[in-house]
Amino acid sequence: MWRRHTTKKRNFSEAEIETLTSHVQQHKVILFGSLKSGIKGSRKNEVWKEITAAVNSVAADTRTPSEVKKKWSNLKLATKMYDGSPEAKHHADWRRPGGPRP
Repeated sequence: MWRRHTTKKRNFSEAEIETLTSHVQQHKVILFGSLKSGIKGSRKNEVWKEITAAVNSVAADTRTPSEVKKKWSNLKLATKMYDGSPEAKHHADWRRPGGPRP
């Protein structure tokens, strides 16, 4: 089976992450509000496209909205897994899906 030759994109830079977090913070009501509040999914997608454009303005590589959403999801997960306390490393095993390592 033939595969297309694609190069791996660079990791998100600090500037990209800072831009992402600040824009998500500005639009958190729209992005994470319930559909009951009258905010449609299409509006949320528009906001993600705006955030992606902002991230791309400081990025070395061009990102897609799905890549930006995935990065936000990974940042949230990393924050939940490590809360900065000395016991966090021990307790992170219990928060991991499937329980602690054997």
